[in-house]
Parts: sequence; structure tokens; C-alpha cells
Amino acid sequence: MGVRQWELLTQDRQTWKAIETKTIIKVYEGTKSIQINRGVKQGDTISRKPFSQALEDTYKRLEWEEKGITICGQRLNHLRYADDIVLITDKKEELFEMMKELDIEAGKIGLNMNYSKTKTITNTAEDITMRIGQDEIEQGISIDEKIFNHLRYADDIVLITDNLGEARVMLQQLQQVYRTPGYKTRIAYTRTDCHLEKCHTFQYYCHHCPDPNKDNFNIQAVRRICQPCYYL
Repeated sequence: MGVRQWELLTQDRQTWKAIETKTIIKVYEGTKSIQINRGVKQGDTISRKPFSQALEDTYKRLEWEEKGITICGQRLNHLRYADDIVLITDKKEELFEMMKELDIEAGKIGLNMNYSKTKTITNTAEDITMRIGQDEIEQGISIDEKIFNHLRYADDIVLITDNLGEARVMLQQLQQVYRTPGYKTRIAYTRTDCHLEKCHTFQYYCHHCPDPNKDNFNIQAVRRICQPCYYL
């Protein structure tokens, strides 16, 4: 272990010791603050940050610059939130290689892949069941068998559609649920009729209605940008 890595681990230990957590329970108008003395648990707002910090250097060591799929001239080969990871590619052999490389590099920092919770999702009828060592990666549901219209983690939501009008309808429906001031949403999509296959990105900002008696907000398109998409 290098000196720099040891310094980071020491800083992490000091950070964990300094953390004080508590939860507040509200029942109608009454509140009660409960001190938690068992450290930060998964589900706390800080719990995902150590995973992200630990995996950041891991992904820097992975040579995936030419792997994955191309969207608007940019390579997309994975999505991650804390220790939940999605690998993206259009080749079975490449997916197998990426999984082995990630398993090896993550193992160096003490993270092991949970094969029982790992599935493959395809948009073809091809069977891509894989085996890594003694563990088998089962094939999950095919995209052809189910319609995917969104991905979500808590209040972070990605809407999936191939129709801009449908995306606007979906956003309007979300207005009835998300009423957070300053909430910002971007819509990115590729157009086959665009000469350079660029992305047209619409930026929306949500504002509280100026009427203080109303608790809803309006989604207003403030500008339209036509450029390669860097928001994915």
C-alpha cells in the first residue's frame, strides 16, 4: 500500500470517528430526535460517499476508454450509484471481459461482486449466461419482454422514451409528485434526422408558483441547446 493510500485511509478513519448521526421522527405536529450511536448505516445520506470514493480510483485503473456504446460521440460503458453498478456494452465477449476486470480491481479494495444479485439484460433473444470461476451469471429479463420507461434511485429519476412529446407528458405527470423548489431536469435524445447525429438537449427548470397560496410549481423551458451531449 502506497503512502498516499495510507493517508486517505487514515483520513477516512478520522472522518468516521467524527461523524455524529441522528434521526428525527415526526408524528403529526410532534417531533422526537433520537441519537444513533452505531455509526453510519446504509441508507444515510453519507453512506454512498465512501463507496464512490473507494471506487473512483478503481475505475481510473480500468482501461475502458474504447469499450461500451457510443452515444452522441461519447463512450458510455457503465453507470454507478455507490456500489450498484450497471455495465453497458453491445458485445457479449466485451461484457464478460469487463465483468472479470471489475471483479479483480474491486477485489483489491475489499469489494466482492455478489453474483446471486447480478443479472444480464439484453435486447435480443440470444442466451448470454456467463460463468466467472465457479459462479454463474444468470440472464435476467429481455428488454423485448418488458417496456422500460424509467430508472430511479430515491428521487433521482431517468425517464426513457423515444418520443419527445411522450417525455413532456411524463414530466408533467411527475409535477404532481415532485414539488421541490429548484429541481432541475435535462432531457437528452438523439435524432436520426440530425445531420451529425448530435443531441438536442432541452433544459427545464422548476419554479415555485409566485402565488404563496399555491404549493405547485411550473416547468419552464428556458433555452434549447444543439450540441454533442455531455450530460450522460
